[in-house]
This record gives sequence, structure tokens and C-alpha cells, in this order.
Amino acid sequence: PAAHAAAVYSGPSLVIWAQDDTVVRPHVSAHVADVLGAETFDATGKGHIYGFWLDEDPLRERIASAAAEFFARHLPDLSGY
Repeated sequence: PAAHAAAVYSGPSLVIWAQDDTVVRPHVSAHVADVLGAETFDATGKGHIYGFWLDEDPLRERIASAAAEFFARHLPDLSGY
């Protein structure tokens, strides 16, 4: 459960969710994001698959960009290694 995750992890997190997700309902994603204090990305448009399996899908590209930006903000700079 989200409360257990929040008890053992306090770092940055990103919840990717969609209003039209019928597998993980939006209220569940909202709860997880709230408990973790997570950033969120609304991927509404393709349900639970978020366009991952569709070639050249603009939503998939938006999700990839949001995830890359999240990691760029939160991962340490390892360029000197």
C-alpha cells in the first residue's frame, strides 16, 4: 500500500495516471500521489496502455518527455564519472 511505501521512501516520485484508465482507477492514482507527495502526469487518452504499444503515438512521446524531465530534475549529475 501507498502508506507503507511513504513510510520507507521519502524521495521524489512521479505518478503517471489517466482519467480513462479502467485498470488503475484515477482515485487510486490520486491517493498514491497524495500519500507520496508525488508529482503527477495526466496521460488521459488511451486508457491504461497510455499509447505505449502504438507506433508514433503523440501521448507516448509526451509521457516519455515527462519522465525524462522528471529524472533530469531528480537524478544526480553523473557527468563527471
